[in-house]
Amino acid sequence: MKSGPVEIAPSLWDVSSGTSKSLSQRRPKLYGCSSKNSYWHADAAQCRQASFQGYPRVPEEVSLTIQGLDLAPNAALDGRTEEVLRGASDIVRLHGVQGLMVTGAPMSILNPDVEKKLAETINIPVTIAIRATTAALKSMRAKNLILMTPFGDEMNSQVQQRLKDSGFTVLSCPSLEYLGARTGTRVDPEEIFRIVQKVVSETPTADAIYFQGAPFDPLSVIEKIETSLHLPVIASNPAMLWHILSLLGGKYSIKGYGKLLASWPALS
Repeated sequence: MKSGPVEIAPSLWDVSSGTSKSLSQRRPKLYGCSSKNSYWHADAAQCRQASFQGYPRVPEEVSLTIQGLDLAPNAALDGRTEEVLRGASDIVRLHGVQGLMVTGAPMSILNPDVEKKLAETINIPVTIAIRATTAALKSMRAKNLILMTPFGDEMNSQVQQRLKDSGFTVLSCPSLEYLGARTGTRVDPEEIFRIVQKVVSETPTADAIYFQGAPFDPLSVIEKIETSLHLPVIASNPAMLWHILSLLGGKYSIKGYGKLLASWPALS
């Protein structure tokens, strides 16, 4: 890995001089498992051109691959622990990755044993959506939350309970299922901003906004939200990138995607 600053377009991402640590003798390889039928791979050179849906551009030292679990879009996600374990084990065995991200809060909530079993089965750092976001919220000293998801009331209730169990208070969780994001329809970023602006005005004591659910993706408006509404934003995919690289000992400054990735707080 390079020891000095990386020469790149600052508007895309930036690894600040002196903040990047060597994670190993070779570039870190990360894998992400998604519940959807998706597979793509890119390294930093490709990520300078366009970010993955819902993911920020990754540092030059990092190779990121996303692979689906080959579940039908409307398949039930409960009872999938063994399936996830088999897929994760195969990825680690075949690809020699150094970190694994398992995306999707509903999958982890409906399979409450999956995090523990992954830790027992996989001998590399692993993170899941809820674990990463709660770690990020704690590192940002957030306590009172606005929760933004495309889920229905039942799943939102379970996400809120998980947050409560982790010591957070959810002050507002508007019902947004009507937007169609639950079925994969992506919501326009400016519409996301307008919705968040209204919710924040109605929730003056919130100290952070937590986004969960890829179709309701705030990535392109995170900085606008934080600047205009004066609240930090924690979105699940950037939080997982921060969490897994932090678990691997890395510290970066990735600009353009909000305070979490720009300031890169230490794990608390």
